[in-house]
Amino acid sequence: MKNEHMGKAVDHAEGQIRFLQRNLAAAIGLLRGNDATREEIADLAGVFEWKVIDSGGNTKPGVFGNHGSCPCERGYTVNTVQTPVAAWPNPALVNNCASNPPAADAPEWECAEDCVQVMTNIWSGWDVVQNTKTGQIIFNCCTFAQYHCKKPNDPDRNKPPRATDPGDTTPEL
Repeated sequence: MKNEHMGKAVDHAEGQIRFLQRNLAAAIGLLRGNDATREEIADLAGVFEWKVIDSGGNTKPGVFGNHGSCPCERGYTVNTVQTPVAAWPNPALVNNCASNPPAADAPEWECAEDCVQVMTNIWSGWDVVQNTKTGQIIFNCCTFAQYHCKKPNDPDRNKPPRATDPGDTTPEL
């Protein structure tokens, strides 16, 4: 039986998937109108075949903002390790993900002017998805990393990243 927090996390993830599905449906329509190949359309349409069946840890998204602004540009990365599983639940995978999440990905953008990228937050979580056509189950172990462009003389530049998502306002100890 899922606890209340887990149920909310799954509901949130499923809501995000429905949002993506609606946007992908629009993208597929545009591809058809622009003579995309069947293979290109099928690759996008495959996303519709997956549903989230469980999740845990912290899977909250990071923040994007102030693109091109120095300082203040923000963005985040997600490094996901996928493991096909025969059955769910699998406590060993959850425990391994919690104790040994994948390394954070470096940002894929450059800061404007003389700013440097500083990792301000790092957090991890997991989800389990199942293919609605084949029944295949995949465990996704994810590490999220929030980056903030800062001036080289910013005193916060050398602070270690907080071990939580950027929306967490709990005071640091």
